[in-house]
Amino acid sequence: MTTYSYTTIDPSGSTFTIADAINTSGQITGYYVDGSGTLHGFLDNGGTYTTIDFPGSTQTFPVAINTSGQIAGYYDDGSAYHGFLATPVTVPAPVMLDVVAVTVKNQTTTTLKGTAEANSSVSIFDGTKLVGTVTAAADGTWSLKANVTGNVVHSFTENSIDGSGQTASSAGVTLFSQASKQSLQGGNGNDVLIGAPNDTLKGGLGSDTFVFNPKFGKETISDFNVNQDVIAFDHKLFANATPAQVLSQTHDSSAGAVIVVDASDTLTLTGVTVAQLQSHASDFHFFDSGVGQLVQAMAGFGGGSGASDTSNAVPLGAETSQQQFLTTPQHA
Repeated sequence: MTTYSYTTIDPSGSTFTIADAINTSGQITGYYVDGSGTLHGFLDNGGTYTTIDFPGSTQTFPVAINTSGQIAGYYDDGSAYHGFLATPVTVPAPVMLDVVAVTVKNQTTTTLKGTAEANSSVSIFDGTKLVGTVTAAADGTWSLKANVTGNVVHSFTENSIDGSGQTASSAGVTLFSQASKQSLQGGNGNDVLIGAPNDTLKGGLGSDTFVFNPKFGKETISDFNVNQDVIAFDHKLFANATPAQVLSQTHDSSAGAVIVVDASDTLTLTGVTVAQLQSHASDFHFFDSGVGQLVQAMAGFGGGSGASDTSNAVPLGAETSQQQFLTTPQHA
């Protein structure tokens, strides 16, 4: 005889819950009534509930969910019922892509720059210490002037939250030191390592981005992976900001491929050959120190992304429309 274990499914604040459908991943969708008598849809993803309300609806009734997490159902706009399709939209993870320190008369101003979901609030941490909070622009870029001091290696992470309560965290750390001759070592995440003169950089296991600003000195990347890592140069370092230009200034050595920007600025990729780089020219990217150009050049690297896709969904028909699935998560 078959026996069952039971799990109660009730979104927070529910007085009445109907579970309608489940997919192969165990995600459950249905609808519930809250304490004020309003009916909402919901998604239960391993005990984390997300409210689903079609924009402008008075009631939303999800009835099916597929293996991709798309939810189909119908809603009431107060005058008629309509079908809908809700498609999950991934919130882009925030990421710090560059740190620029400018010293004038012994006063150093440090600007942190990166990307996140458009218009989201981004909190930047140095270890566990909150450095500051800033709002991302409409194109997803953000910048923050901060007091970054000391000759230590700073390890930055970022958290973001948007207007609907969706949160996201950086997929790795951003490592930076104002001192030279440092050893920057990433971890298992998608890290960003910003070189300073005579640093040795080791990204670790993730898909890492190595960033080089003007006057970066003589640098070494000890574990560059041509299949997943990225090198981002300030465009001013080369006469032509193209992979072909970089490769024309690269030669093999006993240590590995050496990229020669000028007599003072060279980058050695330990164990990598010019032939490998020629087969992976897309590993090279370029950016401007201006934040607007930064997102265009580097969005999506180091585990991050640029501005989210905020385009309106295209109607599929008179009775059915497609909705981007950006909703508010809650916990049971």
